[in-house]
Amino acid sequence: MATLQPNQTLLVLSALSNLGSCVTGTVDQIEAYLTRAITSVLDRLRGDIGPWQVVWGPAVYQAWDSDLADNVMYVAKGTFDPAQPPQLVVSIAGTNPYSVFDWLLEDGFVSLQLPWLYGSPPSNLNPKIALGTSLGLYHLVTMIPGPGQPGFGTTLQEFLQAELTGNTPLVITGHSLGGALSPTVALWLSDTRSQWDPNGLATISCLPSAGPTSGNRDFATYYDSQLGGSTRRIHNSLDVVPHAWSQSDLAA
Repeated sequence: MATLQPNQTLLVLSALSNLGSCVTGTVDQIEAYLTRAITSVLDRLRGDIGPWQVVWGPAVYQAWDSDLADNVMYVAKGTFDPAQPPQLVVSIAGTNPYSVFDWLLEDGFVSLQLPWLYGSPPSNLNPKIALGTSLGLYHLVTMIPGPGQPGFGTTLQEFLQAELTGNTPLVITGHSLGGALSPTVALWLSDTRSQWDPNGLATISCLPSAGPTSGNRDFATYYDSQLGGSTRRIHNSLDVVPHAWSQSDLAA
């Protein structure tokens, strides 16, 4: 039995997606490093978090002319309680502190917003997400783990479609930039469910931490109407990042 509480375990799984932040190399090299690092930590923490294994990824996106992990995502499978069925956790990395692409584009490109093109928002809403968030979403939902990685040759959607054989809790989590991208990916999965989970086997929830806002007020309203009841947002009121990009917070 794990000694940590479920949300503590989720935060551990979230943090592990950031282990490649200081690593340079090709996509394949960084993915291989992350696989070794994440697997090693999961083995060492087995008594604290229970049995977890990487079943897809880690997958890495590199921007043009980058030798860093500009986006990282992986999926772990495990359980908080051996008496309960296993669940899937999608972990999305935060800002790579060495990545100019992350800082300037995915974090900073917020003045231009793009329409949310998925699902069926009410006609009185016009949900939009920041261009930086849109870039991150695109990179995450199109990335494919390289040779030798779990899930090689499949996108996240394709993996989930093949993996789901029964009722399965599916948690999406991430910190900082990952705290903005994880709810965005969660809503994207919810809105595109017919493409990968037509029988509704997955129960989608989200645990973002220290994330800036992903889009406009209508996007937040639409998100809460779909996943608000299964989302737990964690932030520190003294941390500047979760205050972005609320005008009232930034002016305080």
